[in-house]
Amino acid sequence: MAAIQLPAAVTANLNEEQKAIMEKLIEMVKDEATSEDTKKQGLVRTPCFVVNNHKAENTKMRLIYSKSWVGDFSSDYPPPQILEWNDYDPRRRFDHEGQNGSAGGFVYADGDADDTTARKWTVAFDRMQTKVYAEAGPMGPVDWNAVKFKLDNQSGPFSKHEDPVFKGVAIAFYDGLNLYAAFEN
Repeated sequence: MAAIQLPAAVTANLNEEQKAIMEKLIEMVKDEATSEDTKKQGLVRTPCFVVNNHKAENTKMRLIYSKSWVGDFSSDYPPPQILEWNDYDPRRRFDHEGQNGSAGGFVYADGDADDTTARKWTVAFDRMQTKVYAEAGPMGPVDWNAVKFKLDNQSGPFSKHEDPVFKGVAIAFYDGLNLYAAFEN
């Protein structure tokens, strides 16, 4: 498989540390990343690779919400319930797939719902449009209608969002076949 490169339009929007995180993620998962096998058994598949790069070492993030607009998360490769800190293991891959396409989202958080300092990181994707949307912010409910609107109308193959209050950052990049995301604080 040919090496996946971050486009200049992506790297121009990342600081050196963020660029290194995304490059390391792509490098670590290159053997697991899909180059051609995105249509298996008639399903359109979006392989997802996510890393937790929280500044507080050993901070775990847990899956708190997931959403599917088209297709569903694969039972063979479901989203991990826990993202360990700084874990670039390619076996953490999860898939979203459907016969008519693949569009969904997921949210990870670094605390409990009643923790006023907890943050959440949201990523939404649409394989048919080759779009991703990323958002970082305080804990609270997710307005999936607003997320879908931003995905459809304000997104492209790259998205980065920094929470102005807590400074958490969500980065997502879609290379047309695979989704890569990094969460940091």
